[in-house]
Amino acid sequence: MNIKNARVFALTLSINRFSKDQQVVDELLPATFFDTIQILLMVLGS
Repeated sequence: MNIKNARVFALTLSINRFSKDQQVVDELLPATFFDTIQILLMVLGS
């Protein structure tokens, strides 16, 4: 494996890792936002 192929492989791995992290954030953000608003409203209502 030459250096060019190694760089392309490393870049592909980092992009795959980033897209997986982004997917996790996209899945968790709406629920977290909803929970935050709900807690804020409970605090304001008490």
